[in-house]
Amino acid sequence: MRPFIPLASPDIRDEDIAEVTSVLKSGMLVQGAKVEALEKTCNEYLNTQHAIVVSNGTASLHLA
Repeated sequence: MRPFIPLASPDIRDEDIAEVTSVLKSGMLVQGAKVEALEKTCNEYLNTQHAIVVSNGTASLHLA
């Protein structure tokens, strides 16, 4: 049997887990302050006025 070669070694920190837990406990999985903050960050990074985050690449293609 060949040895297992991992494709990636994720870098998941305690603060990442705390943020995910916070969102899950809030009940705001598709809207809310975290989504708004991400869209604002995208606006600033892309130097645009409007950005909409979606759940996955397929959803973004449907919007396009």
